[in-house]
Amino acid sequence: MGPETGLRQVAISRYSLGFYPSSIIALLNVIEQLGWASVNCITGGLALSAVSDGRVSIAVGVVIVACISFLFSFIGLKGVLMYEQYAWMVFFVIFMIIYGESAHRANLAAPATVSGITRSGNVLSLISVVYGSSASWSSIVSDFYVHYPVNISKVKVFLYTTLGITIPTCIGMLLGACISSALDTNPEWAAAYDRGIGEILQEIIYPNGFAKFLLVLLVLSGSK
Repeated sequence: MGPETGLRQVAISRYSLGFYPSSIIALLNVIEQLGWASVNCITGGLALSAVSDGRVSIAVGVVIVACISFLFSFIGLKGVLMYEQYAWMVFFVIFMIIYGESAHRANLAAPATVSGITRSGNVLSLISVVYGSSASWSSIVSDFYVHYPVNISKVKVFLYTTLGITIPTCIGMLLGACISSALDTNPEWAAAYDRGIGEILQEIIYPNGFAKFLLVLLVLSGSK
């Protein structure tokens, strides 16, 4: 309903449900956004700590990323959309580089180490994480369409939304599966993973200076 109404997603809930039900939705949205902001700040802090070779602590890195994110919030929706219109190309290239330096190390021949109820539980946990990550966009999805023409095809909006969520999610999931499958046979990667996501990315990407450069770009992505 973003193109038709010109309203943000949370405002649409007020329009659709009334004041009191939409207040509950707004509260849940605040909690959700705080959760994702925490994930982004912690991930960015880990990356900054890895780039600085530990001279910047994880806590300081988290504060730096949080401050950058706070400043970015003053740019407004148009600025964010303009940034994302081009930034995705940079980060797509970064992910392809990480794929190129890690996919050939994936251990696809290793048999499953769990079975039965444990395996079922792990599968359900994965489904829950994937669903939770994707469904979380529902609270802001109309924000991306408020500037679209009111007569835009609903099918086009559906395809934009579905592909825009599915493709990045699959890219990240498959990369994580490639890297995690190699941890048992690559002790250097396993040790780096124990120190944080920034450390393992720095271990994977070669040369080291180039790895630091890409990590800084990823920090900027998390800051947004």
